[in-house]
Amino acid sequence: AQQWIDAGHATYLRGHDLTVACVALQASGERAVSGSKDNSVILWDVETQAKLHYLCPQWKKSSCKEEEHRSNGEALSVACSDDGRYAVVGRRDATVQVFDIRQSSKKTVSKLPSLAASFKGHKGPVTCLAFRTHSNQLFSGSTDRCIRHYSLDEMTYMETLYGHQAAVSGLCCHAKERPISVGRDRTARAWKLSDDAHLIFRGGSKVAAADCVTSLRDEWFVTGHEDGNVSL
Repeated sequence: AQQWIDAGHATYLRGHDLTVACVALQASGERAVSGSKDNSVILWDVETQAKLHYLCPQWKKSSCKEEEHRSNGEALSVACSDDGRYAVVGRRDATVQVFDIRQSSKKTVSKLPSLAASFKGHKGPVTCLAFRTHSNQLFSGSTDRCIRHYSLDEMTYMETLYGHQAAVSGLCCHAKERPISVGRDRTARAWKLSDDAHLIFRGGSKVAAADCVTSLRDEWFVTGHEDGNVSL
């Protein structure tokens, strides 16, 4: 890693106190969002490598109630809409928080932006988030084995998708209204929302559970597995 830094191919951005659990890049490439186990979520300017805003502050024991634990607010997943308007955070306390970051353009760290919406409904930590390409349709996956669907145009919850037999670990959605999910049950699933049905892809008993998934186009997707394999 040091060789990449010395060559100018990589740069360390410092701001979190604990492990960075998730990162998302805007479609324009101008800004990035990172979430950490210290509860903080930071909006970065990619070109200048500067912190624009703390969307969520770091956890401080002095400012919390006695029964509140630091781990409850850990940021486990983040996602950015293609139009650059929204940054969404999934937390260990099962909430999905939506921030409107259109006006967050100052080149200095400033006060916290206002929260556009906060969705509850999951019964476990929110492990993954995904926007439908060129859309404000949002999907969240959780250890409760469910996927929840939202419309950020109306700021409303739409429906819950059931089928996984273990925690949902990854989500993606290309142009069609057909999200793809992977879970600890060693399956990948393509959800046909208009038909209220889904396709199940099983790799067999020797295939390890997938940790992540991304769409190449509507008919093709790639999964990354915990044993180091990549499947198309």
